[in-house]
Parts: sequence; C-alpha cells; structure tokens
Amino acid sequence: MAIIPYENIYRSGNQVDELYRSGNEIVKMYRSGNLIYQKLSSVPDDSIIPLTFEIITSGTILWKVSTNTGGAKAIQYSLNGGDWISVTSTYGGAPISVSAGDILQLKGTNSAYCNDDYSRNNYFDSTANYYVYGNIMSLIYGDNFIGQTTLEAPHTFYRLFANSTGMTNHSVHKLLLPATTLTTGCYYSMFQNCISLKRAPELPATVLQGSCYRQMFAYCDSLKYVKCLAIDISSAYYCTSQWLIDVAPTGTFVKAASMTDWTTGNDGIPSGWTVKNA
Repeated sequence: MAIIPYENIYRSGNQVDELYRSGNEIVKMYRSGNLIYQKLSSVPDDSIIPLTFEIITSGTILWKVSTNTGGAKAIQYSLNGGDWISVTSTYGGAPISVSAGDILQLKGTNSAYCNDDYSRNNYFDSTANYYVYGNIMSLIYGDNFIGQTTLEAPHTFYRLFANSTGMTNHSVHKLLLPATTLTTGCYYSMFQNCISLKRAPELPATVLQGSCYRQMFAYCDSLKYVKCLAIDISSAYYCTSQWLIDVAPTGTFVKAASMTDWTTGNDGIPSGWTVKNA
C-alpha cells in the first residue's frame, strides 16, 4: 500500500519525525542515522470533536465582546470532560481559568458572533498558550454540529481569534472549518495577527461570498500552508482582500486543479509560495 505524506514534518535536535497517512492510520516515522522506526496509530476524526483548546501553559481564557454597549453572546464550555457551563462575553473578558494539560471544549447556538455592521463582535483572548482543534461548527449548532456545512448569518466568525498570539496548531489534530455554504464576511479577520499559527484550516468551499476571507490570515507571519478549494471568486467583492498579507515568505498553497483565476500577492497566492493542485 502506498504511503501518502501527511503534510507535517517536525525536527527535534538531530532527529526528524515525519507523519504519514495511510488509509485511516497515521504512520509515524522516526529517522536516526540510517535507521527508520515506525509506529501506527488511528487518525483522529476531528469532525466529531467540538471546538477544543488543549492548554500548553496555565493562565486564563477570556471570552470578550468588543464594546460595553451590547452585543454579548453566551457560549458553553466543558473543562476536562466536566459539566457544560454557560459563560457570557463581557467587555473586560469573562474568565475561564486553565492549567497546562487541560482540555477545554466549547459550543454555542448563536448564528453569528458579530452584528451586521461589524461594530460589535465576540472573540477569544487569553493569557494561556494553547493548541486549537476540532469542529468550529460546534459554536453555531451546539450539540448538533456534526455534518453541518452551512453558515447562516453574515459576519459569522468576524475576528473570533484575532490577536490570539498564544494559539497554535496541534501536531495531529486539526481545526476544521467545514462550511461549503458561506456568507458575507463569515471569516473576515478571523485569524488576523495569530502569529503562532503555522497551518490554515482547510477551506473546502468552492464558491466564495463578499469579504468572506478578507484579511482572514493577515499578519500571521508564521503561516506557511493554505489549502483553498475555491473555484469561483469572480463575483464575490473583496472576498480575498489582503487575506495573506505578511504571512511567511515561503510556503505551500494547495488549490483546486480547475482553478486558474488566482492572482499573485496579498489578495491571492503569496509570491514566494509553491503552488500545488489538490
């Protein structure tokens, strides 16, 4: 059976750890000199996991709203598999105390976390560092998030993680943005200035909407991998405006094989990146 590269390579001193996907298994290869060792483990199905923060360093997760004149949203969280607790955003930040190694899972039933004119938005801040993974749809559909692929309200996740400098990718689990039906401004500035983010969540939507990816990964200067399957961006105003401004100077961009309309630069594919077909 052919072993397909799993996209992530990690170096620790003189040892290189490479992950490969083969069917529904991960083959983890350890290279030391001329010797190669491997370990098999199941590939996690992150589509059935709610949005999850795996805590790296102790501190506080803050659930905030950008103004003190309304717009606050309630979500629920579970810490280390415990009961679900409701928390409503505040201007100063509703705190959730966490310790290294904690697993914080999140859900909600709000159709969007920003109002129609972008003047009030809800977002995560933190004093803790954490890995992020799981299915973002748990914030929209609550317990019924599995299999959901439709965003229903404009500006759904506007600036949800903006300036979350302590958030980074997990080595195996992935953050999933599975929506194939988008709305205006749904991911506008969602990850802006997330300087520790190295891989973008896969973007499976083929047809884009106005401002949907606008400044989505702006100033993510460690970002070096994007997979975007859009094949129609012609009628969506500002859909990718400055979406990859000031990311890593080299990286990999995976696109739909039939897509030929990508431009080069901040509004398209960064000029120093390698382009591959999905």
